[in-house]
Amino acid sequence: MMKVSVVVPTYNHEKYIAVCLDSILCQNTNFDYEILIGEDDSSDGTRDIVKKYVRDYPSKIKAFYTDRKHVSYFAGHPNGGDNFINLLKNASGEYISLCDGDDYWTNNSKLQQQVDFLDKNSDFSICFHNAIRTDGTEHVLYSQIEDILKSGKAFFELEDLLKSNFIPTASVVFRNKLIGELPDWYFKFAFGDWSLHILNAMHGKIKYIDEPMSVYRIHNSSSWSSKNLEYRYKSMMDFQFFINRFFDFAYDDVIKESIIKNNVYFIKEFEALRRAFEAPKDFLELLKKISKKKIVVFGIGSCGQKIHRLLPVQVSYFSDNDSLKWGQTVSGIVIKDPLEIAKEKKDELAILICSTYCTEIAEQLTEMGFEENEHYWNLYSTHKWLFE
Repeated sequence: MMKVSVVVPTYNHEKYIAVCLDSILCQNTNFDYEILIGEDDSSDGTRDIVKKYVRDYPSKIKAFYTDRKHVSYFAGHPNGGDNFINLLKNASGEYISLCDGDDYWTNNSKLQQQVDFLDKNSDFSICFHNAIRTDGTEHVLYSQIEDILKSGKAFFELEDLLKSNFIPTASVVFRNKLIGELPDWYFKFAFGDWSLHILNAMHGKIKYIDEPMSVYRIHNSSSWSSKNLEYRYKSMMDFQFFINRFFDFAYDDVIKESIIKNNVYFIKEFEALRRAFEAPKDFLELLKKISKKKIVVFGIGSCGQKIHRLLPVQVSYFSDNDSLKWGQTVSGIVIKDPLEIAKEKKDELAILICSTYCTEIAEQLTEMGFEENEHYWNLYSTHKWLFE
């Protein structure tokens, strides 16, 4: 019997899929593992890359090529649910490991460590580890797991998982065939990974390895982060209310506490959008003025990224004085050296300063020959309400 089936769903991952597959092929193990790729009829060059890997590693990689014409939809949005389920059904391994086509692994002994633990601990159904998230900068993945991990616990149980999905997708290994056929309700919600982890956690404990051994990419085409706020809020509430009923309210206090926390988060996000839509007249006039210009957001911290989310106009690129960040991306948008701005035609630019270092940046731009309120606008100073 195959020991591990590595499931790799992919769609429009031309820039990332090779790195993903190479990181899986580099695993050092004392057991056999297979790689199952679900190529979901990408519109870029992903399928050609996958075919090359299948030719190069015919005994290791098997690919399933789907037709996008028959893609499944959830709440009017196309998703890769059928592609993912098909991979799970074809997984022959004793264990299943997940890695989306735009993510990758960073430790060549990752699979061996996780399989060794599960082999020795039959009362555990899932093993996962910490991960790095990258959107041009690198931070520990998922802010929502931080409070849970601060407990210092080496393992978790179903009750913990009902609070939030703290398992990074590319970090998980779980026992195959624990749940048989997926229940009908699994296909009604947008949380395929979370639902699967909950079903598996009903059969055993969850081991956590406190070492980042995979990377999760956030970019404009990420399946969850690309959805609008209303969709994400409704999806989350529908799912949590259903799960509470599914368990016959046995975890009512835990789930209700999580619902309250999620509501607080979404209320803050909706309030930020409301403030943007009810913006003062001068801000609306500014948006009108810069709408046909090339937008540059100066500052890639929380302020810059918030403006990027709120602006109804396309951001061309970010700029920052930290040279270590030049050439990286945030939400799929490149970060450039400020000197690159000087090469642009001034009258075609709209530079938006979104940083607590706004005074210094304004002086810097002035010295470069840019005029305030003509070529650059100090949003952090003049429209601080945007960042509250």
